[in-house]
Amino acid sequence: AVGFSEQGVYCLYQTLTCVAVNVFAIISGYVGYNKTKLRVSKLLELWTTVVFYGIIIAIIMICSGAENVGYKDIIKAFLPVTLRQYWYFSAYVGLFFLMPLINKVVEILTVKQFIKTAIIALFVFSIYGIISIFFRDPFVLAGGYSLIWLVLLYYIGAGLRHSNIK
Repeated sequence: AVGFSEQGVYCLYQTLTCVAVNVFAIISGYVGYNKTKLRVSKLLELWTTVVFYGIIIAIIMICSGAENVGYKDIIKAFLPVTLRQYWYFSAYVGLFFLMPLINKVVEILTVKQFIKTAIIALFVFSIYGIISIFFRDPFVLAGGYSLIWLVLLYYIGAGLRHSNIK
């Protein structure tokens, strides 16, 4: 029987969740492409949800006696983007304001231009991601946990929708 070390299980879990997050971002682009207006009310609703659950989780952790969790974490929960509490939400807020621009870019590109730019961007940022392990990260890709990567995935989803590529 093949056994898994704790680190191996963690690596497998991280790989599966990264794929799920990337697919979710592509789906966001696919669904969000036809949206013509930014609905700030939706962003505020999402922000409120993130703050609410952040506070609840911090309180539960404090009450359970978890180490390294204190009342400062409750304060941090009120500023999830400013203090980058949750990378996806912080990146999504940035993406939210870029969505109309990305949608417009996708709209004016031909299918051939979209495919070419998507392949080049994926190649460059994927290779860069490997190289940046050994060097500084000037584009702040943070191993795929960044606004830039989220924008690229949204762009791919929007382009797939616009191009009717299935």
